[in-house]
Amino acid sequence: MSALWGPAAVTVAGAALFFLVLPGRFDTSLSELNLMAATTGTKLLGLSVTPGLLAVVTLLQAVTWGPFFNTLFAVGEETGWRGYMTPFLCEKLGHKWGLVVSGAIWGAWHWPLICLTGYNFGTGYFGAPFTGALMMCVACAALGTLLAFFYDKTQSIWAPALCHGAVNAVGGLGILFLPLGTTSFILGPSPFGLLAGIPLFALAAWVLFGKKKTE
Repeated sequence: MSALWGPAAVTVAGAALFFLVLPGRFDTSLSELNLMAATTGTKLLGLSVTPGLLAVVTLLQAVTWGPFFNTLFAVGEETGWRGYMTPFLCEKLGHKWGLVVSGAIWGAWHWPLICLTGYNFGTGYFGAPFTGALMMCVACAALGTLLAFFYDKTQSIWAPALCHGAVNAVGGLGILFLPLGTTSFILGPSPFGLLAGIPLFALAAWVLFGKKKTE
């Protein structure tokens, strides 16, 4: 259950922290959701389309069927990263360094997308796209640590694949509450941002350093 709903809890906590620290970034007019409502049509599930309804429906799909659907695409990636590369590097470098280095390599895998399309972090931030590329390595090292934890506990690739799918389902929800035209996401509100990612980073640090290892 933690692999399924843990990402939602971390994402919501990170987005809440982001908007508490930067309240001016919260769009009280819900312009993004209003635009979605205008392009969806007049009815959704038999109800009049409103920003509030879209927010509820988006959240529900992100914590119900969305993670399972995304798992079908994540399982191949997890087979390579957590099923093969992470155990290999842990054996060569030691458990902690293996987790960190494998996560950083996973983050570097996304560099072409970050540099060419602004993937995850947009384009309007200091040092773009290089700071975004670095941030991706940090975030993937943290997330990869948690995914490896699920793999170690279950000895099944499906657990990290489900968690990976859940992250993909919920990670962008906070962006719906930013003003239209926002170009910088380096601080958040996705859990890969420097500020919104604090709950993710703290949880990964606990797994790496604070959790008592049991034989």
